[in-house]
Amino acid sequence: MVWAAWVAWVDSDKHLDHIGIVVRDPDIADRIAQAMGIIPGPAKVLDDRGIRVVKLHTENTNLELISPVRPGSEVEKFLQTRGPGLHHICFSTKDIKASIQQFRNAGIRMIPDSLRKGAEGRDVVFFHPKDTGGILIELEAEKGGNNEND
Repeated sequence: MVWAAWVAWVDSDKHLDHIGIVVRDPDIADRIAQAMGIIPGPAKVLDDRGIRVVKLHTENTNLELISPVRPGSEVEKFLQTRGPGLHHICFSTKDIKASIQQFRNAGIRMIPDSLRKGAEGRDVVFFHPKDTGGILIELEAEKGGNNEND
């Protein structure tokens, strides 16, 4: 039942927006971008979360390289327990409220207090990896979506 709801959701108007990767060295974004022949997006520091985010834009999706900017941040804790690597996958959605309800209907729990502004200034929310096969899933409101806050 949960799998059928997940497949229906993915086949809807949502699309993969980015893959979040935690790195220790914030300068790795420049080296990866150079190797790929692309220009990295501007670095954004989210002070409330203690992280630095740099996006690498490719034709099919984006890579979001995340590094800690202060001890005790959520990403610093991630690095200590898991090391660098895959942090989350993010799907863009036109209607974040409806998408949240679809996840709830499928039995997938939202991480408490995770509905907030993301690095791009749009509403984002995260879902518990225990309910998604071990993968942290983020939803992000699309530009022009009903929850857009530009």
